[in-house]
Amino acid sequence: MALGQAVHDRRTALGVDHAALAERAGLTVADVERLEGGGTPPAFPPPPRPHGRP
Repeated sequence: MALGQAVHDRRTALGVDHAALAERAGLTVADVERLEGGGTPPAFPPPPRPHGRP
């Protein structure tokens, strides 16, 4: 199963709409729709570096 389909299936099983998922995930509605539709996944910011590392 593709990631987009898994996200869609879980979102609908929980009764969550695109807007609510986008808000919870820190994404836009367009990002969620693109992800579920099999498009390019949204870019997430890189994780913070350990203290003292450049």
